[in-house]
Amino acid sequence: AAGIGAAVISTVGQVISGISEKRGTMKASPDGSRLAVAHSGGVLYPELFDFDNSTGIVSNPITLLEPISPYSVGFSPDSRMVYFSYWGGTDTVLQYDISSGVPATIAASKYIVAIAPVAIERYGTYQLGPYGQKLYVAKTNVANYISVINDPNVAGPGCNFVEVGVPLALGPGEGSWSGLPNAAVTYDVAFYPNKFSGNDDTICAGDSTRIGASPAANQTYRWSPGNSLDDSTISNPMATPAVATIYIV
Repeated sequence: AAGIGAAVISTVGQVISGISEKRGTMKASPDGSRLAVAHSGGVLYPELFDFDNSTGIVSNPITLLEPISPYSVGFSPDSRMVYFSYWGGTDTVLQYDISSGVPATIAASKYIVAIAPVAIERYGTYQLGPYGQKLYVAKTNVANYISVINDPNVAGPGCNFVEVGVPLALGPGEGSWSGLPNAAVTYDVAFYPNKFSGNDDTICAGDSTRIGASPAANQTYRWSPGNSLDDSTISNPMATPAVATIYIV
């Protein structure tokens, strides 16, 4: 394998210099076609760029005039909406529809999603949930919850922002603060369900009885011993035991 190649440098966007507090967020859109940057500190503005994920070239900067000095940015799952959080006198979440690619149209689509109910509890970074449907928002300064945008693909109030989206079981003085993980980890858990396998039954020699219970969705079955059952792979086989028998499923 060739390994990591030479870095691709694109000279584009605002020049950041002479600022004592340089922090913010850069995010790539889920479809890999856009970059968005939030610069916090000084008179700096949120920026959007085209990104060629085959060459690494960043181009076509679009500077949005609101909010000034944003801290964080996040994309909707379909890459059509971008969200910025602003830290200032009024801490807000702003949404822009970037699907047109036209600077004036994007600027005109601005929608104020939320205003912090407590000024010091600012909105922090964004992260898509593990199944890529909801957009979660960190809360700074010991808020004991994180906020959530339930339908981030939808423009305007239909994005369904909830301030107290996920309560956090934290102690005094604890909170989510300004950050969330850089990547959401998805995993599946396999478990053995506790299923009812039927009541005990008494029959006469040579008789038969139905054991087990109704089948459950997405489950397979294996009974043991199976030599006195009409089918040991179903949920409720017919049993004809010659002697007292304990069946295990």
